[in-house]
Amino acid sequence: MTEENESVYSIMRETSDYSVRKKLLDCNIRSYESIDSLLKLLESQNTETMEHTIRMRDNAILVGSHMGMSISRLCELDLATRLHDIGKITVPEDILLKPSRLTYEEFQIIKSHSENGYKIVLASEGLENIAEAVRGHHEKWDGSGYPLSLRKNEIPEMSRIICVVDAFDAMTNDRPYHSAVEIKDALNEIVGCSGSHFDPDVVEAFVKVMEKKMHFI
Repeated sequence: MTEENESVYSIMRETSDYSVRKKLLDCNIRSYESIDSLLKLLESQNTETMEHTIRMRDNAILVGSHMGMSISRLCELDLATRLHDIGKITVPEDILLKPSRLTYEEFQIIKSHSENGYKIVLASEGLENIAEAVRGHHEKWDGSGYPLSLRKNEIPEMSRIICVVDAFDAMTNDRPYHSAVEIKDALNEIVGCSGSHFDPDVVEAFVKVMEKKMHFI
């Protein structure tokens, strides 16, 4: 079993409704040639980015399910989470993996991955909602994010979920520029940014999902 499939099966185990589990699995294994091509492109550039994405999928779908998303929306959320960092294929690796503080110019290049990812995904027919979610995953609830400075419900719902699980995964795993923090500390940081960086409803759902997961660890 591949790491990607193992991630999906972990989601299945967390979802009690058999019909939901069955439909999610069917959605996952359905063949999308354009999506597969995009994912292979991302994996070929940076293995860590791909591993980060796989870890995020579990939490994103669990949060979406907790928030009452339909099966079709959960399928879109799954794809949006997998593709959220596709724009990083346009960022030079020496900037992407730089262990020290980025210069202003380098940070602008990093920030461009959201808009570039939107354009890459939009080029594949039928992925308009996914493209919007990809572009919005660095927007913040208070409007201080990028690239469009969207605020509150202007931000696509999938982007709001990805934003939270992305931040949590970044904090709880080693990165070139920082060491991982404890899960409880990361959760406290997420809660502390509720209503500023993050959608309060998403934060509430995320905390409940994580508390349930930690109960079974």
